[in-house]
Amino acid sequence: MANLDAIIKTTLLYQDVDLATAIGTFRDNPAQLQAFLQRQQETIFNDIMTQKSNTFNKVYGDLNRASKSQESVLMYNQRSKELTSIHDQVYNNQKNMATAVTNDKNLANRKNEMNEWSIGNKNDTLFVYSSLFIALSGLLLCLVLWKLGIMSDSYCGSLAALLIIIFVLTLLNRWQYTEQLRDKRYWNRKNFGGKYGKIPMPSCPTMGDMMSGVQDAKKSVMTAGAAMTATMPSSASDFANAQGAPIS
Repeated sequence: MANLDAIIKTTLLYQDVDLATAIGTFRDNPAQLQAFLQRQQETIFNDIMTQKSNTFNKVYGDLNRASKSQESVLMYNQRSKELTSIHDQVYNNQKNMATAVTNDKNLANRKNEMNEWSIGNKNDTLFVYSSLFIALSGLLLCLVLWKLGIMSDSYCGSLAALLIIIFVLTLLNRWQYTEQLRDKRYWNRKNFGGKYGKIPMPSCPTMGDMMSGVQDAKKSVMTAGAAMTATMPSSASDFANAQGAPIS
């Protein structure tokens, strides 16, 4: 350490001697002093200009990079909006297609129901017309037999009245069932008009109820485990006391 201090002192002394020598030289030669000062001034000026240029370039580069970053963010935002718009268009198209398919399915089902009801109604009308034809045929047969004298007046009148009554009852029955009891949408269904009430639906547990039951079971198990842990002996002495054996 002493040698280092001595070296530092010696170096400072040499610098002071060189500085004094240079000052003396400049005093003896004013032109050299002026040239030295001019060089120092130019050096300082160049350093300042270089620092300003470097600072300006750095600031301009930072500004340019920040501008490009902002431009990139704006482009990303614009692209995100375009992708969102495309996604919305695809979603709307899929939704419209699904809605159209659902509407077509409902329309086809409703058309099938209407066709079924119409065909059933026509079959029922054909049944009434067939009953009318049978009744008229029976009346005509009775009239022919009565004209031929094969059937008496009373028997012919009774049989004709029976045929007319059967046809009228059949017609009233079909009319009453179609107008009052038959379902207006489904031909094969009967409308009870709420006479027997609604069929009770079984109450099935939901997922939330099942999860709540599982959590309650976990809590019960944890409570039971904590109670068993609390009742167990906590040391060897407690275990020995519980067993009734002395501790050696």
